Amino acid sequence: MKNKKKYNWFWPTLALVAVISPFLIQVLMTSLLANVPGGSNDGWLGFWGGYLGAIISIVGVYQAIKVQHQDNKDEIVASNRPFLSCITQYGVKVNDWFIIPALVLILTVFMEIFLD
Repeated sequence: MKNKKKYNWFWPTLALVAVISPFLIQVLMTSLLANVPGGSNDGWLGFWGGYLGAIISIVGVYQAIKVQHQDNKDEIVASNRPFLSCITQYGVKVNDWFIIPALVLILTVFMEIFLD
């Protein structure tokens, strides 16, 4: 059985209301309230610039907060995850001999087991 993701109607509805509401206000200003002028072209252009600029800014801030929140969640998960720290030294000098790290590990384990 496939899991179908429910479609979220909130964002499309919000976008539709955000675009239609200024048109509705203009229609109400020019038709129902006859004594109020509809506004000049440059006035409406300034309004739309500010209005759409604010909407774009809000969407950008929302996305930035969403990404930051996900990064914080990932960081918390990573900080709570157990880890193993390994330090490797190459070219260890023991009694004027350079020994590879695997040999150093073998000698250390041997000394721990048999020389204690």
